This record gives sequence, C-alpha cells and structure tokens, in this order.
Amino acid sequence: MLTGIAASPGVGDRPGVPCIEPEELAVRESEIEACDVGRTRCGFRDALDALARDLAPIRDGIAAELGEDEARDLRRPPADPRRS
Repeated sequence: MLTGIAASPGVGDRPGVPCIEPEELAVRESEIEACDVGRTRCGFRDALDALARDLAPIRDGIAAELGEDEARDLRRPPADPRRS
C-alpha cells in the first residue's frame, strides 16, 4: 500500500505513482576573497536572468490559460537595492 497526499479527491482506477522520500541535501559553505564578491554577485544575477528567461514562456502560458493571478508567483522578484 502506498501512502501520501492525494492530488485530487476521488477514487483511482489506475496504478499510483510511488512517493519518493526526500533526501537530505548538504549545503557547501566556502569563503571567497573580497575581490571576488562582485564577480560572484554578477554570476548570481546572471543565473537569475537565465531562470527568468526559462520561466517566461511557462508564466505566459499559465497567464493565458488561467489568468494573471495564477501566474503572479512566477514573476521575477525585484532586486534588493541594499544588495547591489
């Protein structure tokens, strides 16, 4: 018997999808030189830009199909001006 949270109420007549236990992920911490802080921030911003480009067509599809309210969470959050 599989246990978990149903995706929707009702009775199923097909095989279920097995639940996979989440694994513990380790966060690697390291120090960077002061001269590398700007480059590291720039790399992070580049990664955010790439993610925003990847999510844009998905967000637009959700907005077209379900409305802007449903797609709101997929907008890129504004940059924190204190961290520039």
